Amino acid sequence: MNILYIERSLVKTSVVYDQIQRVKKTHSVYILSVDQTDLPTTDDICRIKYFNFPKVESLKFNSFFKAVKKGINLYFQGINFNALHAHFAYPEGFASIQLSEELDIPNLVTLRGSDILIYPHQNKFLLNSITETMMKSSAVIGVSNDLCNKAKDMGAHEKNVYHLPDGYDDTIFTFESKYQKINQIIFAGNLVKVKNIESLIEAFYLFLKSFPNFKLLIAGKGELETNLKKMALNMEISNKIEFLGFVEHEKLAIIFNESKLLVLPSWSEGWPNVIQEAMGCGLPVVASNVGGIPEMINDDLGYLFDPNKKDDICDKMMMAIFNDWSGQKINLNALKYNKEKTIEGLLNIYSKYIN
Repeated sequence: MNILYIERSLVKTSVVYDQIQRVKKTHSVYILSVDQTDLPTTDDICRIKYFNFPKVESLKFNSFFKAVKKGINLYFQGINFNALHAHFAYPEGFASIQLSEELDIPNLVTLRGSDILIYPHQNKFLLNSITETMMKSSAVIGVSNDLCNKAKDMGAHEKNVYHLPDGYDDTIFTFESKYQKINQIIFAGNLVKVKNIESLIEAFYLFLKSFPNFKLLIAGKGELETNLKKMALNMEISNKIEFLGFVEHEKLAIIFNESKLLVLPSWSEGWPNVIQEAMGCGLPVVASNVGGIPEMINDDLGYLFDPNKKDDICDKMMMAIFNDWSGQKINLNALKYNKEKTIEGLLNIYSKYIN
């Protein structure tokens, strides 16, 4: 069976790419990545560039869709596809429903978070486009129950909505009792506004009054890195915060095993895989009570907080440090969502739509 994946700026280190490679074991897969910059086509990712109209959403989408059709004609002449799969409601998903009608094949759209939690509130064109995507897609896959419910609220047919969390790599993120715990807390993710890292730094400032011998590790890169470093310097706690930059998974797993807590203070999330990766290493998590996160955490695994209240973030961090957690129990819970189970679920969904 031939499956065409319509993606945007796909990179080989992503969860999506890893899933596609696992599907490749049983299906013929073709990847078209539509990018805003000139990235080289590789042996398994065909790339096409589109022009981004930053202030006119309809023009931006028209440019994206034209690039999709151009890419199909350029790379995939003569291939009869059996299904389309897009990992984002917009613009990839919106493009897939139009292609689905033209090619008379089913389309599947995976919701990841901001595509349905944030985008519909930005302008009317996005709201209408994403609503149409939910109503017309052959199947809608939500990585959390929260996203599945949002999809139904926007018109997706209940029988065509599937809950399928992203799986984490349990061969890398494993619980290792041999590591000595260090007085450190870690955040891991992109350094962007929605991650609310400023509130974490403010909460950590309060936390240090009770636990002055702790450090905060910030793993990841992004547009806010310089401002966050300045913030730590101005608060006179820069010696207590270490910016690690991008960290390879193997190294991150060691840091998780050595740390005492993962903190994720985001304002919006779908199903943050970093929580599963941390729990795979037996690490408790305190995180925002938003999106799919409440589905991932109970009192045996960590605590939830209000991301708008730095005092609440600090309180939950202190509660977590005082608690006597079972790393083995946390790890066993994480194993419910490993990659193999996710792929098994995805292939079952494919079997319902691909003849």
